[in-house]
Amino acid sequence: MINVTEIKRGDVLEIDSDPWAVADVSSQTPSARGASLLVKAKLKNLRSGQTLARTWRGGEMVEVAEVETRKVQFLYRQGDEHVFMDLESYDQVVLANDLLGDAVGYLTENLEVATVLFHDRVITVD
Repeated sequence: MINVTEIKRGDVLEIDSDPWAVADVSSQTPSARGASLLVKAKLKNLRSGQTLARTWRGGEMVEVAEVETRKVQFLYRQGDEHVFMDLESYDQVVLANDLLGDAVGYLTENLEVATVLFHDRVITVD
């Protein structure tokens, strides 16, 4: 957990069990006496692509998401699924078309891409 005043662009937060990337963050001090600092952030859901604007009061705590990036190599297409190989462990990972989205059209054999894992599950491919 971190204080909202420590949030930076590029951080990944866990909100309602989903990973949200911080696209932009700003702080605002209200002019009224005794009013607390406000932290405003624009967030993008790494699973669904949905965007969200969120405001917190200074001093609130947020959960940092534990995401991991791994390099994989595209091996071949198998029906509606695509088989990748983890370049560190050599394990094969099978991903469905819906997870890959528009990236499916750009996949060629032996192409190296990065996968983003959240709770040991692939959520997106770059």
